[in-house]
Amino acid sequence: MFTPATRAEARLANHLIEQRGSRFCVVAAATGHVIYTPPDFLKAAITSHADLQLLAEALDRGERYIDAVTAFEADRADELRARHAVSAAFSRSGRVG
Repeated sequence: MFTPATRAEARLANHLIEQRGSRFCVVAAATGHVIYTPPDFLKAAITSHADLQLLAEALDRGERYIDAVTAFEADRADELRARHAVSAAFSRSGRVG
């Protein structure tokens, strides 16, 4: 749990996107600690640094961690659903998508 001092420090920190192993994650630049790794159900939606950039920018602006992560994950999940819907539509039509 964040203490008020820790929360203030997190707002001031610069957040970077790094690849650790096969996964991209958000890292607090000041400490090098991983603060967010996307869950497995979003792995297909996170294929580059750019895919996590909006989350890092939200955290840099001082958005609350839980709000930024919730919005980010909802957006990525919506994108995956849209991809699956398009893929399914192409499959039903006989086209390759």
